[in-house]
Amino acid sequence: MTRMQRASSKSIQQLKMWHTRDLTFFNFKTFSNEEEAFEAIKGINGQTYTGQKLIVDVLSNRKVKKTGPNQDDQCFKCGKGGHWAHLCPKQDHQDVAEEDLIRDLNVIEDLILDHNLHTHLIEIQQKKQQKQKKETQKKYKKRQKTKKAKYQSQTITLSFRLIQKAESNILIKSGKNNFINQLNIIHSILSHKYKIIKKNLQDLSQGQDQRYK
Repeated sequence: MTRMQRASSKSIQQLKMWHTRDLTFFNFKTFSNEEEAFEAIKGINGQTYTGQKLIVDVLSNRKVKKTGPNQDDQCFKCGKGGHWAHLCPKQDHQDVAEEDLIRDLNVIEDLILDHNLHTHLIEIQQKKQQKQKKETQKKYKKRQKTKKAKYQSQTITLSFRLIQKAESNILIKSGKNNFINQLNIIHSILSHKYKIIKKNLQDLSQGQDQRYK
């Protein structure tokens, strides 16, 4: 019988003893060299025994990292080292766990409140900016309407002054017969110029309104 067969036979005997009790277990076998260990793995791993599949592998030599507090760490409850507060032997573990849970919930609640407050402040700032923008647009439109009405008033006043001046000159220099004909001509000229000026002002105002929208 070869070494692999002897190792396989010995491992199977050990597995059989445990499987008769129907237990899940680990079985360790030490080999003198690596080659024999891998030969044993090839001969046993994956085989079915009493309806169960055998899994065999090499045990790692890595050191397991120690978990838990160091001896230098102090407990928040008793001030001694070597354990955490929730494992302190001088206090009820359930009370500590409840305190930790309450503290965690308070932290979460504070974070939610901070988030909601930050979101609320952003919304207020956005609404304030929108309100300022609307007020600026209203002021601009009102100023443009006032400016437009002022230009129209000046144009009409200027037209009337020109007409009155023309009427005075015609009345002085011309006779009564030619006065009506000349006055009609002046009215036509001034009315045409007034329409042109009014149209130019309207186009200018519309262009400025579109630029500030």
